[in-house]
Amino acid sequence: MLKLQFRDRRREAVWLVDRTFTIGKNSRNSLMIDSDGICEFHAELINKSETLTLINKAGGTGVWVNGLPISETSPVRAGDKITLGELELELIDPKHNIATQKPIIKKADWSLFSKASWLEKSSFPITEKLIIGRDASCDIALPLEHLSRQHCAIEIRSGLLYVSDLDSSNGTFLNGERIKESPVKAGDKIKLDVITFEVRGPTHDPHKTIIRTAPNKQRTKVREEHSTQNQKSKPEVKSKKAITTPKSLVASGKQTWISDNKQQYSSPKKGSSKRIFFLAGLTLALVSAGVLLMKLFGF
Repeated sequence: MLKLQFRDRRREAVWLVDRTFTIGKNSRNSLMIDSDGICEFHAELINKSETLTLINKAGGTGVWVNGLPISETSPVRAGDKITLGELELELIDPKHNIATQKPIIKKADWSLFSKASWLEKSSFPITEKLIIGRDASCDIALPLEHLSRQHCAIEIRSGLLYVSDLDSSNGTFLNGERIKESPVKAGDKIKLDVITFEVRGPTHDPHKTIIRTAPNKQRTKVREEHSTQNQKSKPEVKSKKAITTPKSLVASGKQTWISDNKQQYSSPKKGSSKRIFFLAGLTLALVSAGVLLMKLFGF
């Protein structure tokens, strides 16, 4: 089954499911087109035994097939271009297009991505050069009224991507600014009318030299050895409880206050000194009293 497609993509393609498919301005047609040069009942497509025939209902030279005018009827098939007045249509076979589509062997470094739901696909690889516009001959043909027939070009030059405006009426915008020609990089936004494409590709400049600083292995080794030696040289710290010893009053047969350890005991205590003098005085008094008694009693 074939489809009738507008070459400028102003409207969606139409399946030719009816045996008789009529085209014209009148609302009773299978496809109503209100355009300059289109008659009320302009043409008919007759589908019989899988053979499609185009009939000129407008008379004169109002119907063309592949650039040639037809006066009455002409057989048509997939790939033929049909001109009605100023309107250009073409017959397409969706199954044939899918079967003959070339597989992508190598993924392109650069591509355009769009989130528009009405596009048939969201990603468009860029191998060399892409032309975007309203015309069906463009690499990316978009059915947008404010888009020029050939609006802009996306081209790879020496590994870098450039966008060029092709003298469009409404302009090409890169990251919100209207441009004539400009290099683009990954992540940039290219806006054409109501559609925006995001550029995807290499994130670095292929012409920029990247300098890497290699680590100094000798310096790293010395630092590690120094750290190891510091850990080994650290003395083992014992707890205060383990090194604390009880104080003694006697050291080497001497009282602690007359010990040679001047750091711990620098002078005798005042209370001990008074007690010693008291005992010495009492002893002296007792001895004196004993001597006096011996003299009195004649001992």
